[in-house]
Amino acid sequence: MVPVPLSSVESAIAPYLNTLQHTGPTIELVRGQTVPLPEASPQRDRILQKLTIALTDLCRSDRPDLHIWNIPHLIRTGLTTVRLPDLSLIDAPPEGALPLLESAPALTVEIVAPSRPRDDYRAKRSEYAALGISEYWIIDPDNRKVSVMLWSDGFYDCTEYSGNTGLVSPRFPLRSLTVEGLFGDR
Repeated sequence: MVPVPLSSVESAIAPYLNTLQHTGPTIELVRGQTVPLPEASPQRDRILQKLTIALTDLCRSDRPDLHIWNIPHLIRTGLTTVRLPDLSLIDAPPEGALPLLESAPALTVEIVAPSRPRDDYRAKRSEYAALGISEYWIIDPDNRKVSVMLWSDGFYDCTEYSGNTGLVSPRFPLRSLTVEGLFGDR
């Protein structure tokens, strides 16, 4: 169903990648165990679309060296852990139908699922920091806030945005998009 390249992948995650060929991007591998992903919601899809448009504009004007990857892709964060983030900015487009990123993206974004907020706020935050992802955004629709994590000396410094505040990170300032605008129904 979904071809997954197995070249240069150690045997620790090969069974997981083989499973994805049959299931599609519906599971993550966490410490060697497969974990089903929550189903996407219309709200998540709207947020992802708005964010993609804003980041596309930013990349065109300020960061043409980066590519937006908002279709399923894999980030290996440990020997037996593979995550499927909602969106990443990367310096070169990956290859394959379900690519495994071998280097840290410039930005990774997770939209919090109501059933698994701990994953995004704790586990992925630690994993992405250890991997050296320089910026990690947690978009939390239930609490109507965006947490922007900036990597510094192996840890993330966090700034939270809410209301009509623009999403302004030092590296990816989305001046035209407010937090409320991101969560709005239109």
